Amino acid sequence: MDDGQKPKDQLVRELAEYRKKIAELQQNFKTNNSDQTESRLPHLETEQIADGSAIIDLNGNFRFVTDSFSRIYDYKKDELVGMPLSALHLEGQEHTVKSIIENVIEKGFYQCDVRHVRRNGNKFPGALEVNLITDEAQNPANILLKIRNLSAFEKIEEARRESEEIYRNLFDRANDGIMVIQDKMIKYANSRLAHLLGYSIEELVGTSLTDYLYSNDLSLVFENYQMRLKGNQVEQTYEIKLNRKEGALLHAECNSGLITYEGEPADLVFVRDITQSKQTERTLKRRLELEKTVSRISSWFITASDINEAINQAMGDMGRFAKAGRAFLFYRQESADVIEISHSWFANGTLSHLEKLPRLEPKAFPWWQQRLSEGDPFLVKYLSESSDDNDDEKELLLHKLGVKSLIILPLYSGSELSGYIGLGDIEKAGEWRSKDLALFHIFAEIIGRGLERKKSAEALAAQKERLAVTLRSIGDGVISTNHRGRITLINKVAEKFTGWKENEAIGRPIGKVFQCINEKTGKRYANAVKNILEKGDIVSMSQNTMLVSKDGTKRYILPSASFIHNEKGKVIGIVLVFRDITEHRKLEEEHLKASNLESLGILAGGIAHDFNNILTTIMGNITLIKMKAPDKEVFNMLDAAEKASLRAKGLTQQLLTFSKGGAPLKKKLSIQKLIKNSVMIALSGSNVKPYFSLSDDLWPAEVDPAQIRQVFRNIAINAVHAIQDEGIFRVRAENTMITDEQALPLENGNYLKITFTDNGTGIAQDILPKVFDPYFSTEEGGSGLGLSTSYSILKKHGGYISVQSKPDEGTTFSVYLPASSVEEPVKEEEESPLEAGHGRILVMDDEENIRKVFGKMLNHLGYEVEFAQDGNEAIDVFLKARDSENAFNAVIMDLTIPGGKGGLETIQQLRKIDPEVKAVVSSGYSNDQIMSKYQDFGFNGFLTKPFKIVELSRIMNVLTKEEA
Repeated sequence: MDDGQKPKDQLVRELAEYRKKIAELQQNFKTNNSDQTESRLPHLETEQIADGSAIIDLNGNFRFVTDSFSRIYDYKKDELVGMPLSALHLEGQEHTVKSIIENVIEKGFYQCDVRHVRRNGNKFPGALEVNLITDEAQNPANILLKIRNLSAFEKIEEARRESEEIYRNLFDRANDGIMVIQDKMIKYANSRLAHLLGYSIEELVGTSLTDYLYSNDLSLVFENYQMRLKGNQVEQTYEIKLNRKEGALLHAECNSGLITYEGEPADLVFVRDITQSKQTERTLKRRLELEKTVSRISSWFITASDINEAINQAMGDMGRFAKAGRAFLFYRQESADVIEISHSWFANGTLSHLEKLPRLEPKAFPWWQQRLSEGDPFLVKYLSESSDDNDDEKELLLHKLGVKSLIILPLYSGSELSGYIGLGDIEKAGEWRSKDLALFHIFAEIIGRGLERKKSAEALAAQKERLAVTLRSIGDGVISTNHRGRITLINKVAEKFTGWKENEAIGRPIGKVFQCINEKTGKRYANAVKNILEKGDIVSMSQNTMLVSKDGTKRYILPSASFIHNEKGKVIGIVLVFRDITEHRKLEEEHLKASNLESLGILAGGIAHDFNNILTTIMGNITLIKMKAPDKEVFNMLDAAEKASLRAKGLTQQLLTFSKGGAPLKKKLSIQKLIKNSVMIALSGSNVKPYFSLSDDLWPAEVDPAQIRQVFRNIAINAVHAIQDEGIFRVRAENTMITDEQALPLENGNYLKITFTDNGTGIAQDILPKVFDPYFSTEEGGSGLGLSTSYSILKKHGGYISVQSKPDEGTTFSVYLPASSVEEPVKEEEESPLEAGHGRILVMDDEENIRKVFGKMLNHLGYEVEFAQDGNEAIDVFLKARDSENAFNAVIMDLTIPGGKGGLETIQQLRKIDPEVKAVVSSGYSNDQIMSKYQDFGFNGFLTKPFKIVELSRIMNVLTKEEA
């Protein structure tokens, strides 16, 4: 080296070797001093541990000396024997021979360092060790002296001190900082290190290295040290950052190696200041980063298909390069009073305070707005220190929005001022400098050009959007083709109807995507598209057309088409528009079905009414004859006739469900039990096994139990007929909500959905639409009223029934019933015995046979009976009985009297005469609300013809008891 100094690596090695030798000498001295001298005299001549040994008696006189002892003091052995120890001069000895002897007798051992004087007067340093020698009885006998000449050690120590002084001078004059680290503590620091860190040497020595190390470098330094201690190979040169006293960071290159310091391992570390080179490196890196950023931002606008995405990416690149908390773009609207943020970027972890400023009102920033409108940028490294004449505007940004630093540049699209791009930070001063403005202008120019493309793209996108909105707003399917019939456009509705996505359909022949068949024949319109292209003929497809989607789904459509002409009038394609009319067709079919049922109901109601009157006479007389039957055989025949009459009653009940306005007698109940009982009864005696899956939380429903029981039984019986051998009948009940999306002929709301599925033979597709038609049946001897009755019952309940089936795959019926918010438990009616009664009953009926049956039944039950043919006669009889104080306990009145006053008009007048009158309405035609809501019309009960005597007994017993 130029200054004659040795390289630092060589200094380290020499110092380490020197300290090693010193440590070995010190260890040998300690080891020899610690050895114990044997207490027996014969061994002293061979003792090699001490430089000299001697034995004195308890009075302090020499008894024996070794040759080495005599040579140390320059005496002969014979001269010393018998001489007192006090004759030898021990310079600096604080204790007398007497005190030495007393101490060794008391403690058994004594030692000290003294300056010894030879016979010729020369002095030397020595270590004196005194041990007590005892006899066999362990009593003090003699004293052993050991003397060691330390002259050599003293010379070595002096050389060590000189060497250390030399190295200390070298270290203090070194260009690098040097420190010795032991157990994370700074044991030594040179003046250069103190200067680099801004402390004095005294402030550094004795403190922890962790006080100065940058937190990210702690593990690096101490882990490397531990690895070196274990003998592992570790890089000796590494870079760290140290905290200077004034707060700045010192970038340092360190070179370290293990040494022994004060007998323990330590790290000798050379510290070189590389802060300036790091700054140079950062400058070069920033320049390279700038070039990459400019290149990357340019590429965003060249390659990006979405200009907005390109601007967002550019904002992020610009913000990251500038180390800002946020980058943003204010887009200037022409005729607007505000300037709105259109794009922004936030650094990770940065609070979005500037979100409070989505719209910039020029009147709030007049000074800056004026400057920006003139094309002048401005840069404020720290807003609070800005001296610009904009205190109010500064206050708004600094305190209300929390902005600390800001830079804004005007943004031009061509020659037009389009807006502004800016960088801001809410946490720290900006790291940008005035010369950075030139760099940001580059970014602004690139983004400005991007905005020009954005405007062009927006104009094109707006045109496409208008077309897309038009197509989306059309509820019809739209497909356009070129002159060869290949698809060029297909909207979302057409995608949904055909099952073809746009990317699949474009370029395909329209016949592959738009496949239609004739509803009646099932044949495909093979030449329809060709006819449209050649003749514009779509009339042939307009009737009974069904579109078959990609997955085989069929739907009714109403198609139309028109030509696409170019500017010369030449046909270059067609536009095909088609509307889904499937639901419309279904509603038409439902309306037709309901109309048919209504027409049938007018006829069925009248027939059922008359038939029920006949059945009432028949069943009443059979019941009375059964009670007087002479033998069991006659009774059984009468019982069979009664059961046949009851079956006939069931048939009339089915007919009555078609009658106009036939109202069910509803109750609010939970229908789980009703479902199970109905199905189990219907399946009893068959080989069909039921499986129930009924939700525990089923909503209650408001239904007529008898009618709904009939629906469930009809469906179950249909399953028995469909299953030829053994089979399975699955019943599932759950809650559901009907909305417009289901496209069912039901009001929106909550419903119970009961699904019945069998594994029978199924239903052919051509007869599936007819299963709910009256008198349609595939079973020999079937009435064809079961499913049509079920349909009518559910319609009157505000419900619905649908069917899905395929041959050999079974059939599924889905029943929907409106849910009720209030639950009443189901009460099963039980057959009760006849109960005798007493009292007077007035019976009003236009048919004599029915009056007679009523009379005989009531007489049998214990009642007195009088009769009336119509309402006028009934009122006269009622008044006469009241005036004679022989009033009636109850009145039974037929609802309908042809050509006379019926039950409704009569009860209204009787209530005026006697508000407490007990009245029962009777009819064989339950098509009126009076039968389902009898209490609302002034009646206390009802009897549906035909009826059993048990029913008559029960209701009369209740009324006469109330009367009593």
